Amino acid sequence: MHNYSSILQTCFDKIFEQDFVEVIPNIPNIKKEKYVQCWHIKTEVDIQGMSNNIDLYVGIPNSFPYVIPDFYYFDSQYDYFPHIDYQNRKLCIFEENLVLNVEYPELIILSCLKQAKRVISNGINNQNIMDFTQEVESYWTLSYNNESTVDTRYIIYGTQPEKIEVLNILQHYNGNKLIVNDNDLQFVRKHFHSVVVGKILFLPRFTISRRPPYVITWQGLKDCVDQVDLDEIERFIRTTGCLNILFPLANNSLFGGVYFERINTRINGFRDTYFTPVKALNKIYKTKKIPRIMAKAYNKNRIEGRTSGGISTPYKFSIVGCGSIGSNLCSFLRSYNDASFVLVDNDLFTIDNIGRHLLGFDSINQFKTVAIKNVLQSTRPEMDVQAISRSSYDCSVSSFVESSAIFFCTGNLMAELELLGRFTKHNVLTPKFIVWFEPYAIAGHMIYLNKLDNDRTLQSLFTNELYKHNLIRPEEYKNPDAFTKRDAGCNGSYTLYSGNDVMLFLSAIFPLICDLINSDSPSTCYRWIGNTQIAIEKRIGIFQTEMQKYQIETFPIQ
Repeated sequence: MHNYSSILQTCFDKIFEQDFVEVIPNIPNIKKEKYVQCWHIKTEVDIQGMSNNIDLYVGIPNSFPYVIPDFYYFDSQYDYFPHIDYQNRKLCIFEENLVLNVEYPELIILSCLKQAKRVISNGINNQNIMDFTQEVESYWTLSYNNESTVDTRYIIYGTQPEKIEVLNILQHYNGNKLIVNDNDLQFVRKHFHSVVVGKILFLPRFTISRRPPYVITWQGLKDCVDQVDLDEIERFIRTTGCLNILFPLANNSLFGGVYFERINTRINGFRDTYFTPVKALNKIYKTKKIPRIMAKAYNKNRIEGRTSGGISTPYKFSIVGCGSIGSNLCSFLRSYNDASFVLVDNDLFTIDNIGRHLLGFDSINQFKTVAIKNVLQSTRPEMDVQAISRSSYDCSVSSFVESSAIFFCTGNLMAELELLGRFTKHNVLTPKFIVWFEPYAIAGHMIYLNKLDNDRTLQSLFTNELYKHNLIRPEEYKNPDAFTKRDAGCNGSYTLYSGNDVMLFLSAIFPLICDLINSDSPSTCYRWIGNTQIAIEKRIGIFQTEMQKYQIETFPIQ
């Protein structure tokens, strides 16, 4: 490719073949240092069947041709039309993920100019007015005619309003404002560091104009509602002394509103009792621009719609043993949209656990189950997580009966056999997974037991507490000094492995887990090949395998 000056000159000459163009020092009201070169273009667009002259201003970024130039249109006589930022007058001509052929920068410039003219022509001729509705969020959040900035920190949490009702506004510690109804108020207070700071009236029938500017005044508000809604608004004002209104903008997930928290009724020259809030609005603030807000809905259905595209099947996962494998497995399983958890472990999280556990410094000396619950609910507060901070021996079978899958990550074969035995006795028909590492993460193992198999099936896979598909030879486990640390495994004590080993192992077996949860496959053993090089370095005897590192071997259970 030619040098940058040559590229710009080529593009400039190409435009000059069809339109007048000149280099200018800067674009009006735009910072000069934003662009390496600025142009003024005189061109024509079709307006109602006739050719009209227009002026465009172009800013060339230093990343051109990998990033398209910015086009500005400052003539306001045809306002308002879509795809222009009315705060700086920059046109939106292409989507951000546009793929460009950088070998032909002059064609990029010509294409951008053509599209900029099309945006202006279609907008002025009302050919794309519905884009305001389809992209209402972009235009609602713009400020018009020197009004104050739209406050977008509002979140409608929980049940979405559908009828006229007064809702609560809570101030969250992170600066966001939660809008909740009375039924959800107790839950929000319990799970969020927030306090009630106000009320807001929801009007389901209120609609904004088809096109900007979306400036709202008290008089304009009254003109847009019927007498029923106006009576509700005035009743709300008399009760609260404020004008806080919420209404739907689009597709049940986006809401607009106005927020006039304190209506001043003490007006100079009048007695303090002369003005009521409603009277003050009618006499003093009639044409005052009311600050606007925008709120987005947070609820399970919306999150699922934004991810999977529909309502997901609910899953309940039970994790017995919340060490490094069990805790990080939770992180994988919570990717299911409608997941709930039962967490069983009686250990406290300690400094020694940091590095390969889901938890970190803030969770030291907390029960692992409780701390993991807090982590899961910090992402999805409505997630149902039951933290059982007791040994599995003391855990009731009733806690597991509705599980979609049960995962054993205890590092204690006898505890797993005991609980499986009680499952058999109480006819708990649920898929079960036993997951652990061999020392040094030389291998990782997962035993899948379908819903009909039980403790006897698991017991048949072990001889003298040694797993029949271990990669490390049995005689190595006879030397207790060889392995000095203990974690999720059925084979005694052993040395360290890293958080990276945990993630590599879980990433390999998670696709298998997803398939097996929803199948009636026969019970199967899986072996993941891990740090075999460490076995060689430490002269630890292992069985030969045809599998490469990070691959998985499968062993049917006879």
